[in-house]
Amino acid sequence: PLQFSADGGDTWEACGKEAGGTKFPNKNSSGVWDLLLAADGSVYVATDNANNDPTKDNPTVYRSTDKCKALQALAPILGSGILALAEDSSGNIYAANQESTEHDDPELAGQAHVFRSADKGQSWTETGILEGANRVYKMVVKQDGKTLLAGSGIRGEFYRSNNEGASWTKTTHVPTGTKLRGSPPTPTVVDATRVYSILELKDGRVLVGTGNKTGDLFLTSDDGTTWESTGETGKSIVSWASAQADDGTIWIGTGSF
Repeated sequence: PLQFSADGGDTWEACGKEAGGTKFPNKNSSGVWDLLLAADGSVYVATDNANNDPTKDNPTVYRSTDKCKALQALAPILGSGILALAEDSSGNIYAANQESTEHDDPELAGQAHVFRSADKGQSWTETGILEGANRVYKMVVKQDGKTLLAGSGIRGEFYRSNNEGASWTKTTHVPTGTKLRGSPPTPTVVDATRVYSILELKDGRVLVGTGNKTGDLFLTSDDGTTWESTGETGKSIVSWASAQADDGTIWIGTGSF
């Protein structure tokens, strides 16, 4: 369930409990993948489908305008659920879906699609295709309010769009990393097969967290044309999320064996 706190996290309660509000999760939603705080103060919630049937339209994006007391189910989107949300400076909302729940086989995983809404989710229009992306784990709009960046699974590709998603450019792949493997542990070259986190830093560079074998983080100053390796993340094989504090401190959330 989606949880809401009005006291800085000291207590939590389930969202959408008031009469007339959308009960959440409902039969079509089994988990929350992403949250978006929009410029107008509303919150968008991205979910998957309980039955994971990509041939059916199911409500997978919700919106709250009253601090989570009620949740409005937005227009349904074909696919197995929405994994990532973003908003540009024009107020367009972007939602990235998946055709399949397959995690590892590129032949079975299908194609990721990005949809755009200019009316707060009352209708959706499909944008350009992200070539070779089976799903989009993270999607952000840069501080310029226009440039979209997206990271995918299985092949670990990185994409950008400068025209509201009408077309996407697949950039250079994030570099390979090294991890200690075996007994005794020896440095082993490993590929990034997922791009899980994307964070534009205060200096304009973009920090990208990867998985599922490396967990390494990379910097780019040109939206994915070139990459710079950062410090080691130890045994981490996944860098799930990242944030930067006002004083410049960078936080990452990781996973390991």
